[in-house]
Amino acid sequence: MGPHGVVGEALATNADGSLVVGQNCNFSNDLEQSAWSWTASTGVRCHPAPRVRLPRYIAGMAATSDDGRVIGGFHSFGLDSEAVLWLDGEAIYLRDYLRNNGVPDAFTGWINTGFVNAVSPDGRIIAGQGAGPRDFQGYVVILDSLPSRPSSEARR
Repeated sequence: MGPHGVVGEALATNADGSLVVGQNCNFSNDLEQSAWSWTASTGVRCHPAPRVRLPRYIAGMAATSDDGRVIGGFHSFGLDSEAVLWLDGEAIYLRDYLRNNGVPDAFTGWINTGFVNAVSPDGRIIAGQGAGPRDFQGYVVILDSLPSRPSSEARR
């Protein structure tokens, strides 16, 4: 059970099962639009999408690095979906992340970035699919480096 009661489906886990991620953390609030993660030490935690979208969009975490620093997923209402990254717990749309980090034309002409379906164990390779310029298509993103750990994390 999550902080608001029952959570949605589990969609992925890391290699050793110590982190489980899923969709729809709070069924009772359409405006919350958050995914969820679970560890034995923290229990269920809700992770909001980058922003609220109407009507009835859901957020889901669908793939994770082994350490949980990079989690990929979606913010979706059916096929109207944008890929989301949660980097050290902070949500950003994949398109925005790439454009803010040296790829200004990322996904130009695409209808949407869809869903992140896979994250490599080290978090550097992300794969997904979305509505490309002419058809649904897959993509692979290779990150040069991961964001710096927050200072509180670096001290642990």
